[in-house]
Amino acid sequence: MRIGELLAGALLFFGAVFLSLTISSGKAVAAMSCSTSGVLSFGVVDVLSGAASPAQPSTISIICTGANPNAVSATVCLSIGAGQSTSWPPRQLISGPKTLLFEIYKDSSLTTVMGSWSAYVPAYSATTTGLSILIPITSGSGSASVTLYGSVLGSQQSAGVGTYTNNFTDVSTSLETFQNPNLSPVAICGVSTQGTKSTAVSFSASATVQANCSVAANNLNFGNITSFGTNIDAQTTMSLTCSNGLPYTVGLSGGSSGATDPTQRKMHAGSDTITYGLYSNSARSAPWGDLIGTNTVAGTGNASAQSLTIFGRVYSGQTSPVGSYSDVIAVTVTY
Repeated sequence: MRIGELLAGALLFFGAVFLSLTISSGKAVAAMSCSTSGVLSFGVVDVLSGAASPAQPSTISIICTGANPNAVSATVCLSIGAGQSTSWPPRQLISGPKTLLFEIYKDSSLTTVMGSWSAYVPAYSATTTGLSILIPITSGSGSASVTLYGSVLGSQQSAGVGTYTNNFTDVSTSLETFQNPNLSPVAICGVSTQGTKSTAVSFSASATVQANCSVAANNLNFGNITSFGTNIDAQTTMSLTCSNGLPYTVGLSGGSSGATDPTQRKMHAGSDTITYGLYSNSARSAPWGDLIGTNTVAGTGNASAQSLTIFGRVYSGQTSPVGSYSDVIAVTVTY
């Protein structure tokens, strides 16, 4: 009887130890959590040039805590989806009803698009995957960072002025974590589905399209003047490109003589002058100066080159001597 009682007690004792170890291990595995943070800021972008923006780096920091004491590393499967984009690929930055196309890449050469692991979340596209990151764990904690690269795509001259954003809070932007008992991953991202813990990724992107205009003007040449018996007319053009929907005014200065009357500009050959005027219409009845709202020319940009014609007139009745006459006019675009 004593032997039987002792054996029964021993069996009960070992069973209690076995049960205790199972509970402890389960709690440690489930406790690990990881957090992320990252911002992709393009700052001010020039869309009028039609070129894509340079590669813009963005660092995503990953911090993991509460790992199993036996874990030496963690495999993190990072996914970035479409965010707030209404259609994709490519991804979109949004400003009210307006959109600006951009993309996120794994490399600075902008050749491999960053995507998502479809084993865990909805895929960003069928041809892209996320990133697999191995994080060393010490005393239950570890951290790592990964650099991604963004670019605002080219050929978007019609994008309107404004600040565009995308906050990646969609279900396809997340990370899955696996605890490893060594420095080699025991899980393969996109394949392994057991023992993971899904966490939302904190990531956002932004860009500002500012109002912008560019202008190129051609010279106005009255040719060889042999007589001032009649008015001498000539015309030229300028090319103006402004942001889509941007109101603008174009003014022409008074020239080197500082004329406040647009019809009384002076071309000079030393101390000799020829009086001339610049107009915005072919009838030469609308003088073109630089007083906004009075004698300037107004318009609205459409992100394409707009041609404006400058009409010039040298007035009859002058007695200027032979010479080569010239003047310099400054073109001012106000927007």
